[in-house]
Amino acid sequence: DYTNLTGDILVASGILAYLGVFTMSYRNEAITKWIDKLTTLAVPASKEFSLQGCIGDQVKMRQWVIDALPNDSLSIDNAIILDNSRRWPLMIDP
Repeated sequence: DYTNLTGDILVASGILAYLGVFTMSYRNEAITKWIDKLTTLAVPASKEFSLQGCIGDQVKMRQWVIDALPNDSLSIDNAIILDNSRRWPLMIDP
């Protein structure tokens, strides 16, 4: 959705930079706060954000699952963070 691209990419960048070390519940809490702040500042962003929907590559995600990555949102989001990082990020693996 091009209308919400600015806010969605801003949230995705924040996730890549800051939220890799946190649990999924904390990530969701932070994302909700960020989206509320973007709404307050009149920056267009999706009300329901998904890292997989924003910067995830469907073909890569399917291949990860075929290669035995658990098919849950935390594992897929962690893989997206790893795939888009230049260095090894700190991660929480359940």
